[in-house]
Amino acid sequence: MYLIVFLVAAAVALATTPLARWFALRTKVLDRPGGRKVHHSAMPLLGGLAVAVGFGAGCAVAYALPGARLPEFPLLGLAVGGFLMVALGIYDDWHGADARLKLSVQVLAALAVVASGSRIAILTNPFGGHWSLGFFSVPVTVLWIVGITNALNLIDGMDGLAAGIGAIVSLTLFALAVPDSTTFVPVVAIALAGASVGFLRHNFPPARIFLGDTGSLLLGFVISVIGIQGFLKGTTALALAVPILAIGVPVVDTALAILRRSVRRAHLFKADREHLHHRLMRIGLTQRQSVLVLYWVSIFLALTSLSLRDLPPQKGCLLVVVVLMAGGLLLKALGYVEARFNRIYEKIVRLAQEGRAPGSEEMALLNGFYTQDLARTADASPVTWVVPEEEARGGAGLADLFGRPGTARRILEARVLKRPGHS
Repeated sequence: MYLIVFLVAAAVALATTPLARWFALRTKVLDRPGGRKVHHSAMPLLGGLAVAVGFGAGCAVAYALPGARLPEFPLLGLAVGGFLMVALGIYDDWHGADARLKLSVQVLAALAVVASGSRIAILTNPFGGHWSLGFFSVPVTVLWIVGITNALNLIDGMDGLAAGIGAIVSLTLFALAVPDSTTFVPVVAIALAGASVGFLRHNFPPARIFLGDTGSLLLGFVISVIGIQGFLKGTTALALAVPILAIGVPVVDTALAILRRSVRRAHLFKADREHLHHRLMRIGLTQRQSVLVLYWVSIFLALTSLSLRDLPPQKGCLLVVVVLMAGGLLLKALGYVEARFNRIYEKIVRLAQEGRAPGSEEMALLNGFYTQDLARTADASPVTWVVPEEEARGGAGLADLFGRPGTARRILEARVLKRPGHS
C-alpha cells in the first residue's frame, strides 16, 4: 500500500507542477530577485499547490484502498490545519501577509490538530521516568507545530532545498512510524514524501518554479504533526531527541536565526543572508553544491535518529554528544561563532555610554569583523567600513548615539561605520 501511495502522490505532483507554473506566470505571482535572494530573475511561485494536490491524492488513495485503517478524527484535524496553511501560503505568495496574520493562522491550525486528539502530553525524562504536561500539553503542542512550520518556511531560500529536506524528513518519520501501522502517520508521511519528490523534478537547481509559502508552510505543518508521534511513542530516555534530530537541519537553522537576530537586536522575522545555505555559498560552493551538502547533512541526522530508536540509552547519549560536537565544529567552520565580535561590540557600546571614545584597537577589530561579515551581509560586496575621525574622537557624540535602548547596533551600522565617500 505504501508504495502505491508514494507513486500516486509523486505522479500527481509531477503532472500538476507545470499547471501551477502556468497559473503563477499568468497571474504574475512571482518571486523577484533582490535582497537576500540568490536567484537573478523573476520566478513563478505557487509550486506548493502541486505539492498539496499530490499529497491530497496520495492520502485519498490510501483511504480508498481495501484494508486501510485510518482514524478519521486525527486526519480531520490535519486536513483542516493543512487547508488553513495552504490558504495562508497562497495569500502570502499573492499579496504578502504580515507576521501577525501568519502567526494567528498558524496557531489556529495547530489548535485544530490539538482538538483532533494529537498533542504532546508526555515528555520523556532523560534521567528516568517522564513528565506529564497536563494542561501545558496544549501550548507545548502549539509551540512545536508553529516552530517546525516556520523552520521549514525559513529554510526555503534556495532551489530544491525545502522540498528535498522535506522529502528526507518525511521518509525518516515514515521509517520511524511504520512499525505502528495502526496510526495515520506512515500513510501521511509517505504521501508527503512522494509529493515532495514529484515536485522536486521541477524545483531542483536550476529551478523552473519555486515552492513558495504555499508549499513550505504545508510541508512544515504536516511534518510537525507527524513528528508529534515521536513524542507519543517514545519509551526510551532519548525519545525526545528522535524527532528533533530527524528535523535537524531546519531546526538548527531557525535556532541560529533567532539567536543571531536577538544578539544583533534585529527583528526576528526580518530576512537576512546568514542562513546555512548562504554561508555555504559564501565559502565558494555553488547553489547546487550547497543544496547537496545540506541534503547529506539531513540524511546523516535522519540515520542518527533512526539509530537512536534501537540503541541502549548510554550508547544513544554518546551518539548524541558526538553529533552535537560535529555540528559545533561545522558551525564554527561556517563562521557562526561570533563570541569575540560580540564582546568587542559590547565593550564599545559600554565605553560610548560612559562618554569615552573607543580605542584604536577596538575600532580596528570591529572594522575587521564588519569587512569580513556584516558588510558582505548588507550588499554582498567587499566594501571597507571606516569611522570618520570627528565621530571617533567625539565621546559625547557616541554616547548620545549609543544611549538609545535597543537601537545601538542599528545606529552603529548607520551612523558610526560608513562607507568611504558616503556621508
